[in-house]
Amino acid sequence: YHPSNAYFFLDGEIDLDTVLGRINEVLQEYDAREMGIEITKQKILPGEQKTISYEISPDEEPEERTMITLGNIIAGYEDIEKIMAWSVLSGVLAGNNGTKLKKAIIDGGLGQDVEVVLMDEGIQPYVVLNVRNTDPEKKDEVLSVLHRVLRELCEEGLDQEEIKSQINAMEFRYHEPKEPSGVIYADSIMHSWLYGGDPIQYISIGEIFDKLREDASQGYFEELLR
Repeated sequence: YHPSNAYFFLDGEIDLDTVLGRINEVLQEYDAREMGIEITKQKILPGEQKTISYEISPDEEPEERTMITLGNIIAGYEDIEKIMAWSVLSGVLAGNNGTKLKKAIIDGGLGQDVEVVLMDEGIQPYVVLNVRNTDPEKKDEVLSVLHRVLRELCEEGLDQEEIKSQINAMEFRYHEPKEPSGVIYADSIMHSWLYGGDPIQYISIGEIFDKLREDASQGYFEELLR
């Protein structure tokens, strides 16, 4: 541990000169070091399949306790527009039980729930699609239905009104005050700053919402899904 490997985040109505002076009182006791620490992106490898078992209680039946998960890296941390677009897309695909994807799985008796989750807190954000409470012998049929429905959505086009609704909801959350704001801002800043990127990348995104609306009319989300 060394201050040369520290990140300082100041928030609120503060006397900047006083606060920086106090920080300096601590730092002047140390000599600056070249830490040589760099977090690099991993090489994207071909897809692989794994089977992982988990414990259930002795009195539980194993039927419909399997989860099928598909994961894929979708961007680098710096591609904020694409990451936000995937957040929109996850809601369009599985945000409610009325989506085509969820209905096909649930109505077909292939699973009890479908979710699409964006994991955007690392250097290489990824998307996870989960089909919950199914059975191992249904795996091939589940994957077949998933690919068929997603292909149809690409070809037929996604619901433009639902895309706009998801963008509007995301924009509302962006502008709505949240607490503890300082902690939230600090966390958002580290999504980029930690990897050498622009510290404000994840907190200054207002102009991207209009860009996403424009992209939606040009088939961007279908291409992203494809």
